[in-house]
Amino acid sequence: TPALDELFHRHRPPRARAALRPFTDETWRQVRHPDEDVRIGDMFAVASPFLAVSAAYDPAHVGLKKRGQIDLQQDASLWARTLVELAGTLALPLPDVYAMDGAAGQTTLVNVRHRSGPRPTLLLGPPTMRRNSFDLVFDLAPHFSFLRPERFPKVALRTPPILQGVLGVLRALGRPNGGPPLEGEAGQLKAHLARA
Repeated sequence: TPALDELFHRHRPPRARAALRPFTDETWRQVRHPDEDVRIGDMFAVASPFLAVSAAYDPAHVGLKKRGQIDLQQDASLWARTLVELAGTLALPLPDVYAMDGAAGQTTLVNVRHRSGPRPTLLLGPPTMRRNSFDLVFDLAPHFSFLRPERFPKVALRTPPILQGVLGVLRALGRPNGGPPLEGEAGQLKAHLARA
């Protein structure tokens, strides 16, 4: 009702409250979905850096321009401060951050190729940059959760069929003597991961 809405807005604090302490491995275990298979997460965590190399986008492919990169240590905007706070609270590294051109566009986390290797890169959509403190936290925190090594392959590999294929390759590598030979792309990926 309008009266409840007015009451809510009158008593809502101006900013989301800062966390009292950062996440630990135990905290991450507590927020894991009960149906999640920890063994699959462990396999992806081990393979994540190697999978990210082969699946990284070229910066030009995702429209990255040097002038669009944001220095979060210098930027005093609310969304930049929120990103730094989230990284500290979730005990995760800050990704590279770029502002997207235009008035629209959805905030997206992508895997981008750089000279030093693949880098998680957050493309900030203008609607996200206009949000208030509470909405920023809820909009950006899910992207940060995919910076965890066991979750980053979801970003790097992008589609469920590719994830499923890679999981089959990882299972084969875990078998005695590397399991049976695999054909085609699966065989190439298996050989690449075995070498790496």
